Amino acid sequence: MNSADTLNAAWSAFCDKLKSAGETIARQGAGLDEEGIAEGYEHLAHLALDSLTWAMAPSPDFPRFVHLNDTPEIADNRFAPLRPDAAYRLTGRIDTLCDINISLHEGWPFLGGRRVWGDLGRNDLTVDPDGRFELVISAEPQEGDWLALPAEARILQIREYYTDWDAHRPGVFEIVRIGSEGEAPRRSDPTEVGARLRAVGPWLDGYLDTHWRLVQERITTVNGVAQPATAQAGNRNIWYGPGKFRLEPDEALLIAFAPPRARAWTIQWLLSPWYEPPDIANRATSLMSKDAVIGSDGIVRVVLSGADPCVPNWLDTGGRREGVIMLRWIWCEESSSVASTVVKRDRLSEHLPGDTPRITASERMAQQARRRTHWAKRAR
Repeated sequence: MNSADTLNAAWSAFCDKLKSAGETIARQGAGLDEEGIAEGYEHLAHLALDSLTWAMAPSPDFPRFVHLNDTPEIADNRFAPLRPDAAYRLTGRIDTLCDINISLHEGWPFLGGRRVWGDLGRNDLTVDPDGRFELVISAEPQEGDWLALPAEARILQIREYYTDWDAHRPGVFEIVRIGSEGEAPRRSDPTEVGARLRAVGPWLDGYLDTHWRLVQERITTVNGVAQPATAQAGNRNIWYGPGKFRLEPDEALLIAFAPPRARAWTIQWLLSPWYEPPDIANRATSLMSKDAVIGSDGIVRVVLSGADPCVPNWLDTGGRREGVIMLRWIWCEESSSVASTVVKRDRLSEHLPGDTPRITASERMAQQARRRTHWAKRAR
């Protein structure tokens, strides 16, 4: 088989995989309403774009960061490919961010790559007054800031954290393979391009299957969240509290907790069963700790409902009866207990302190305008 035939076969396999992935969406979406199935195909389109973005990313010899975000309510995620027998220099400027997390990964968790190394933050780096840093990533120790590169590592990830939507902006990062200075990549190799196209199939299958099982089997707390805890293959600085909501149109879910001893926390909801963010720019689908209103009794009360309850800390479900919830405590030192209650929406006030403030329509519009502005500033 010549190169053209090889590439044609790889492209055909890629197209066949998109078709079979669509059949998976139809199967997983059985029983959903038309809008829910449409969201499933939107989800697949996003996954296809992400999988191609990664498959066609620059090689470990000339790496460059690509953005792949599945839960961007608090962080943007950058990824670059590595090879363990090389050394890399990572430089950046992070004065515009709350913090970062730099980690090395064996591979994608949904493809079996669950080992993680590093988890370096600002305090682990030598950062100058302008927010600039330099980090060498290699198997052999180096002078200055250095991160050991294990033989199994294949991916470098940077999380950029935004805890203040009015102040924080994306950082600037560059990764270079040491020794590649003055070189340039060779022309595209047909065999390599074919292999990259064929890699899309396992990526789609792994993601769809893993997140389907996560939502259907592993997240078992309904109308509440599990007590946050660290997770395998997760960021060691994050405690995760997953859950689901199943609400009737006249119901609301009230989640209450004292703020944990943590630098930040966030709660969001995602589409079920797709584990996909909804319209995060135009709907209040997440809440950051900095923006949360804490009651006079020291308790945060978050309300999930399809209609505006005119109180603080509202997460707008858009009228959906089901969804996934994720509570994250970031750089957490001490937890607090979480309680959840389903209440009739017209009786919500009976479950809130008497001094709970009211949110006017104009105040809610201002909150939404602020969300749109924040996402616009982060768009790249």
